[in-house]
Amino acid sequence: MSEWGPQDDDPGKPGVGRHRAPATTGQQLLRRLIAPLIAVAMVAAVIGVLIALRGHSSGNGPGPGVVTAPTITPIGSPSRSRSASPSMTPTVTITQTHPPPTPSLRPTRRAHRPAWKTAMAAVRVYNTTHISQLAHHIAAEIAAKGWTVPDVGNMSGVSSSTTLYYSPGSHAAAVHLAHEFSGIRRVRPNSEAALDFHGLTLLITADWHD
Repeated sequence: MSEWGPQDDDPGKPGVGRHRAPATTGQQLLRRLIAPLIAVAMVAAVIGVLIALRGHSSGNGPGPGVVTAPTITPIGSPSRSRSASPSMTPTVTITQTHPPPTPSLRPTRRAHRPAWKTAMAAVRVYNTTHISQLAHHIAAEIAAKGWTVPDVGNMSGVSSSTTLYYSPGSHAAAVHLAHEFSGIRRVRPNSEAALDFHGLTLLITADWHD
């Protein structure tokens, strides 16, 4: 027999006179480490959730509740956004224009008249028809336009149509007189009719109609 008396086989029943052992040091340490371990586990879980959310939203932009830092694009560098549109700043082109020239108030000079319109010469008028006073009538019309008529008379037929003959140097005067009288059909040099008159010689035939 021990000195504490009889023993009871029931471990849950305290024995009479049994000495109670104090709590072990291991249990105390375990209790102290439970709270830190739980905190570390929670932190690890939160980090795992954040990593999972970031990996899920890497291709579709930031997920809900995730704050991303703003992107700063340096001035002068091209934007990386595909939706960026080209600059629409209008281009202003300034074109210098000169005022229209002021019309001159000076009177314009008249164009020079052709030489044949200023050339004059003496005109002899001869009638080759049987119409009386025809040469004198036409000579009066020629003189009225400023021409000099030194001789008027009759001449036997030399030409078949009313012809104005001119001497050398009088061609321009002949052209001038032919433009003033449409009855003159032809303008020819004196040599064609064997005439030796100086200036102009008008031979009138029946086709005169002025």
